[in-house]
Amino acid sequence: MVNLEEFRYFGKKLKGGYFDGIDRESYEWEEIWQEELRRCIDGYSIGGLWISGRLYSYINFGTIELLEGGYKRYGLPKLRDIDLEIDKNIGRSIEEKKNLMIVAGRRLGKSYYGSWLNCYYSVFRNSKTMIACGREDKILTAGGMVYNHINGLVDSEFYIPILKGTPKSVNDGMYLGYSIKDSDTGKFRDIYTGGVIWLRNFRDDFTIANGLSTKYVFVDEIGMFDNLKKSYNSMQYCWKEGNINFGFCVLMGTGGDMRRGSKDAYDMFVNPENYDLLVFQDKENENIKISLFIEGYWSFNEHRDSKGYLDIEKAIKSENDTREKLRGGNDFEAYYQRIQYSPMNWREAFLRSDTGYFDSYLITKQIEYLETNSEVRNNKLIGWINIDNEGKCHFELDVERRYIESDYPYKKDIDYSKVGVVIYELPERNKDGKIPYGLYVGGLDPYAQDEAPNSNSLGAIYIYKRMYDVLRGNYNMIVAEYVGRPKTFKEFYEISRRLCIYYNAECLYENNIRGFKEYLENKNSLWILSREPEIIKDIIKDGYVSRQYGIHMTKEIKLYIIQLIKDYLFGEYVDEDGHTRLNINKVYSIGLLKELLNFNLEDNFDRFIAFGLCLLKDINMQKMIIK
Repeated sequence: MVNLEEFRYFGKKLKGGYFDGIDRESYEWEEIWQEELRRCIDGYSIGGLWISGRLYSYINFGTIELLEGGYKRYGLPKLRDIDLEIDKNIGRSIEEKKNLMIVAGRRLGKSYYGSWLNCYYSVFRNSKTMIACGREDKILTAGGMVYNHINGLVDSEFYIPILKGTPKSVNDGMYLGYSIKDSDTGKFRDIYTGGVIWLRNFRDDFTIANGLSTKYVFVDEIGMFDNLKKSYNSMQYCWKEGNINFGFCVLMGTGGDMRRGSKDAYDMFVNPENYDLLVFQDKENENIKISLFIEGYWSFNEHRDSKGYLDIEKAIKSENDTREKLRGGNDFEAYYQRIQYSPMNWREAFLRSDTGYFDSYLITKQIEYLETNSEVRNNKLIGWINIDNEGKCHFELDVERRYIESDYPYKKDIDYSKVGVVIYELPERNKDGKIPYGLYVGGLDPYAQDEAPNSNSLGAIYIYKRMYDVLRGNYNMIVAEYVGRPKTFKEFYEISRRLCIYYNAECLYENNIRGFKEYLENKNSLWILSREPEIIKDIIKDGYVSRQYGIHMTKEIKLYIIQLIKDYLFGEYVDEDGHTRLNINKVYSIGLLKELLNFNLEDNFDRFIAFGLCLLKDINMQKMIIK
């Protein structure tokens, strides 16, 4: 293998003062720098390994903060095998006229390279670029990196001064050029080269980049970018003309820095095609399309050889050993933080560092299990509920695959009217062939309008089986669901009605939106509908209003549902083999788990409401004994 250190030979000689004795007016000096310019534009090859001009210029003229001997100092970036991979995919994005999202662990140095591209295109190509962030501190950090990159060129022939702007000007930029003394007037005048690095904070205004034209845009810390999707959809016209990209965008996120903005980042990461991003396959499930993920162990420079290549087996073992040590010490906070900072898969990278609602690590592990376990997938039934002339409902398996399963997050290119009913477990019957009353309950979150193309709200209903045999583990679990958006809300109500009849389930619904009760009255099926639970009087002590059927969702009730779901997910049961397990292992609804992973109080979460109403109904019925 080629020694990667050889590619930064010139930069090390320059920093070491090797060229200080050469006359800057000489032909030799000019020839040296013409060759370096060619390498920075066309790239460079050693031993059959070629690197781009972007990457060559970075490792020979970039400036980063290095940790050496326990101290930090500024110096040249080192070339590592992972840098080759990152730059290769940046090249792909340019060639295919796409954008690139990268999510990785900490200490990888990816932000230094992302910010170098702002310097590269502004200095070497005289182009306009932009740094975009969702927080002021993040844009100042990224802007400071560019500032250091540009000033680090001062000893080279590529240096162009910043004539206007500093990283402290959050919504302005750095303009490159020269001050030239006018021979007639003796005054200096500024001549700009055209190289600009605009700094834009999108936190309060997602349209703040409107009107700008850019060759390159660097979006840093996407997990802390609360309005990322709206901002991205707006800023893309900075590098687009019509539907064609004349520039490109690189978006970067870091494990452990996923806050509320991770909801948008997650949506874009798992739906790269919808956002004009390069598409990659999940290493564990080739059917899952994602953006680019880089495991945390790629930053373990102590496991690199002298040529710059990582010993992957040693790095993985080192990470596993560190995790096992933290877990063995029962310091679960440090353990989970380690997982976030040094993720082994992309789901770990999206663990929220600011959530106080649900245990994102355990939820992530259950999602992994469901997506990679073929037995679980094969046991899941997708189809439809038909009803005969006697009012009896029957499940029809979709053998022709006409129906789809609803996933999270909401996707614009999915027709949610084609979603089918998902059955995890068929109804249990007694010796008379009947389903006992009270064995199953339903929770329903409706939607209001018949046609709302821009709405991401879905109708959701879950059927939940309550405990009836303490010696068996198949109780207290979701057995069926429908999460979709038919052409009319009456279709959704009919699907929900049939599902409740099929399981003989009484359903508690959110009555903020009228219609379901009236629909059931017209169908002589009001028996399906649950009255408001008595416990609501304790939750809302002041200003309580009884609505007889259903439940009117308030902040107090939503907070109570959060606690119910937390208690449920991490409650224990004994399986058929006598092992103590957590209830989360009985949740097979991937869409629900993904919602809980991204949950916050501000946004809309249909599955969360529907499942929470199941638990609320169950709490109210616990005084009943099922025989």
